[in-house]
Amino acid sequence: MSEYANFIHPHADVHTTAHLGHGTMVYLGAVVCEGAQLGLACVVGNGAFIGRRCVVGDGTRLQAGAYLSDGTHVGSHVAIGPHVVVADVARPNLADRSQEVREPAVIEDRVTLGANSVVLPGVTVHEGAIVGAGAIVTRDVPPGWTVVGTPARRLLVPLNPLNATREP
Repeated sequence: MSEYANFIHPHADVHTTAHLGHGTMVYLGAVVCEGAQLGLACVVGNGAFIGRRCVVGDGTRLQAGAYLSDGTHVGSHVAIGPHVVVADVARPNLADRSQEVREPAVIEDRVTLGANSVVLPGVTVHEGAIVGAGAIVTRDVPPGWTVVGTPARRLLVPLNPLNATREP
C-alpha cells in the first residue's frame, strides 16, 4: 500500500479547503488559497501564490514569486518561471469590487512561461506553447508557438539551431 506524502513548509500558508495531490511540495512563504486543487507531484516555489479556486494539473511547477489569480486553470506538466503573473481582472472597479469584470486565464498542458512574463485576463496559452522571459501575453497563443516581447509576438526562428526547418 502506498503512502500519501506531501511536503508543506511550516511557513507556507495552505488553506484547509485546498486539495494537494500526492507528492506535491509547497515551499517557504507560498500561499495556496481556498478551494485550490493541485494535481500529483506539483511544486509551489518560495513565495508563490495560488488564488482561490485555481486548478493546477499534475507535475506542474511554479517557481519563486509566481502568481496565479483566482480561478486560473493550469494544465499538466507546465513550467511557470519565477515572478510570472497570470492576471484575472479585465476591468477593475475599486469603488465597487462586485462590479469588476473577471476573466481567468487558461494555461494548457506542457506550456512554459518564462521568468517575469505576464498573461493578461481571458487569454488562453494553448498546449505546447512557450512564452519567453519578460513577455506580456495580450491574446491567445496557438498550440506549439513560441512568443516573445511586449506585447508578445510569434518567434519565427527555431530555438534549436540544429533544427533545419522553420515554423510555418
